Amino acid sequence: MATAEKLDLNHEISFGGGTTNWIVQYFYVLIAMACLFGCFLGLENATSLQANLSALGIRRSVSPTRKSKMVVSDFLAAVTLQYINILILLAYLVFVLKIDFGTKAAMILFTALIGVITGVALGTVIGVINRASSRMKDALLSLGTLFLSFLGGLMYGDMQDIIEHHVPIINRINPAALIKDAFYCLSVYDDYGRYTRNIVTLLGFSVLLCSITILVMRREKYASI
Repeated sequence: MATAEKLDLNHEISFGGGTTNWIVQYFYVLIAMACLFGCFLGLENATSLQANLSALGIRRSVSPTRKSKMVVSDFLAAVTLQYINILILLAYLVFVLKIDFGTKAAMILFTALIGVITGVALGTVIGVINRASSRMKDALLSLGTLFLSFLGGLMYGDMQDIIEHHVPIINRINPAALIKDAFYCLSVYDDYGRYTRNIVTLLGFSVLLCSITILVMRREKYASI
């Protein structure tokens, strides 16, 4: 009597035809961390605008140019520079390490841009509202971005799922988790509802942080320079 062949009736698929490979998801949060590292450029921008922190800040404080215009121009320059860094990272991951991020290349590049904007905005606002030294601000941002990335699953892959089951609100406000989840949605789902929610939340954070930065800088005055 012939032995019946063992049939595997379970097959893992994704709704959007993409991949659910956990290794690729690790790279998603790695890219998210790289995007958030734009905060250091944002911090440098904030330092260059404050007369009590740098010589350049002194010169810019007496400039007739409006503070809001300087903030916006510096912000765009920082975003451009950090986005180029991210493009180099993506090129390395795709063409050298052969990581498959799916076929939605334009959406992936757009998501990375939104992540960079969020990172630069975060660093800028920390730089203007925090009166600590530049070294202390650097340490704060380093610890902060690494902690957010940890919560997004960078050091422990299941961390985001654990948080989702116990404190889901953290995943809704953690920029690293939002960026990672946006990449994940592009890979897995054809529906853009969840992806759109992540992107809108990131944009909302960025607008809020930039608005705070401009308000603080417009009110900042010095008794003497």
